[in-house]
Amino acid sequence: MKIALFHNLPSGGALRAAFNFVKYITGEGHICDIFTASSADTDFMPFKSIARSVKIFHVKKGIFNIRSLLPGGVSLKCLENLQKKIAREIDGGNYDFVFIEQDRFTFSPFLLKYINSPNIYYCPQPYGFHEAKIMEVSSKAGIAADFRNIIKRAFYSNCLSIDRENARFAKHILTNSHFSRSNINKCYGRQAQVCYLGVDMELFRPLNYDKSNFVISVGRCTPAKGFDFIINSLGLIKKEYRPDLIIVSDIIAAFWKKYLIRLAAKNNVSIKIKSRIGDSELVNLYNRARLCVYAPYQEPFGLAPVEAMACGTAVVAVREGGVAESIINGKTGYLAERNESIFADTIFNVISDSGLRDRLETAGIASVRERWSSIHAGRRVVEYAQAAFK
Repeated sequence: MKIALFHNLPSGGALRAAFNFVKYITGEGHICDIFTASSADTDFMPFKSIARSVKIFHVKKGIFNIRSLLPGGVSLKCLENLQKKIAREIDGGNYDFVFIEQDRFTFSPFLLKYINSPNIYYCPQPYGFHEAKIMEVSSKAGIAADFRNIIKRAFYSNCLSIDRENARFAKHILTNSHFSRSNINKCYGRQAQVCYLGVDMELFRPLNYDKSNFVISVGRCTPAKGFDFIINSLGLIKKEYRPDLIIVSDIIAAFWKKYLIRLAAKNNVSIKIKSRIGDSELVNLYNRARLCVYAPYQEPFGLAPVEAMACGTAVVAVREGGVAESIINGKTGYLAERNESIFADTIFNVISDSGLRDRLETAGIASVRERWSSIHAGRRVVEYAQAAFK
């Protein structure tokens, strides 16, 4: 098949998942061309090494208007015009289908309104479905967070309506979990098909390192990822048993990093926050960690726990969102309620019992091999496309 993939994504799990999909389909002999915008993160994953072509379209900067100007000076009107142009170019390419990823600003991209080729929209989550909760959490950081929330509210309602409008034009919607499927139905009034994500097991694999006295949590350093909850939970573990915490982030919000450092000092938790590290270092950290801890608020899916399991590291996560669909509680990891005392007790029980940890690690590796690899994920999408466009 000849496939076009569009995205305007930042760094993070969605972009890594898109790369894994392209790696799978090109490995199966299909042709893939990438269409993206200069406002996307074009350096995070090496698409040029696997796709036939990568075309980056320049996004013009707009005139200041707090409701229509997005971060980085991108205007909504310029963004729409650009994606209309991209749609015309894709339509002229005679593709079997177009795989459409989200837009970092509007979530459902304007491209959906203008594309005529057979297409699939991969929608991890609707815009703003848990924004009120995130603003509540971020307010803990004080004045800096309050100012950010004022700015976000200024264009929030505009982007929200654009997301809902653009989603109406999607021909087929795939998503990453039953949790997200439910949210898509509530927000868009559309039915989506669940196509779970997976991880590259050639990269995320056991290295059989000795475990060190730290736990790892992975995700961008923003209020949505629940690192504050993890720090408070670790602070409840007796000091002689308390592990250090290493946070690995692709993007760091400076105001939130400062808040987390203050919170860690208050709880006497040793913390390191690493930014934009290479894949080899990330895999090494997963392998050396005694445990992966994961507590984002209403995460649509969550690749980090699956990456950790693939590396042979046990996982303790909050029982929220799509995370509860990839972890089998008590077998491949533990799911706990969002209660700091319960979460702390669960962490302690796992790190203090090497036999339990060994069983979780072995079962986690087997689970990823059986269901959660990027090969499984890519195959699910291709099979859906072949049935939809036959």
